[in-house]
Amino acid sequence: VDVSSVSTTINEIYLSDIENVKNRSAGSLGEKIMAEKLSLFLQNNGFSYFNNLNTFNQEFNLTNGKTSQNIIGEKNIGAKYYVVVGAHYDAVYLENKSYGYNDNLSGVVGLMELAKNLPALNYNLIVAFWGAEEIGCLGSKYFVESLPNEIKDNILLYLNLDTIGAGDYRYYYTNDFSTPYSVLVSKILDAQGLINASGKMFS
Repeated sequence: VDVSSVSTTINEIYLSDIENVKNRSAGSLGEKIMAEKLSLFLQNNGFSYFNNLNTFNQEFNLTNGKTSQNIIGEKNIGAKYYVVVGAHYDAVYLENKSYGYNDNLSGVVGLMELAKNLPALNYNLIVAFWGAEEIGCLGSKYFVESLPNEIKDNILLYLNLDTIGAGDYRYYYTNDFSTPYSVLVSKILDAQGLINASGKMFS
């Protein structure tokens, strides 16, 4: 990834418009403005509308009467299987304390750079920017619940980019969604001495 490209992306989607997008809490105007920027990114980088949507915007309702939206694009080559990469773009907003620069602008920019630089795959690629993650992963839940079985049953991999600017450690979490696979991977990593007491993977 070109560092100058990352810098340009951060400036275009965030720093140059910080007053409008620093508050990206679920259902806010800032979240919707960021959604428009991400939709334009997908359009300009060769992505198509996902499945039966006629827009990159997958809107869903929040319990407070507001709406949020996932921004989803795909590169469908007609393959049977899918790979999904995602990052949430909403953020917890605290005036003069938290504008979501790391959580999760870092993941959003990382996903944008990944989407621009991925080589051709043998699978259909779905790129998703999730809304309303900070209040219960509502965007990604809505996406999964809306998926037709012929897509859901053929997703081989989901890669999530969240808070990737946190430092030099790689984090490996399985406690929330323990599966036979996560238990196995945890045992392998632990046997190799790759996980420390705080649950971080050593660099």
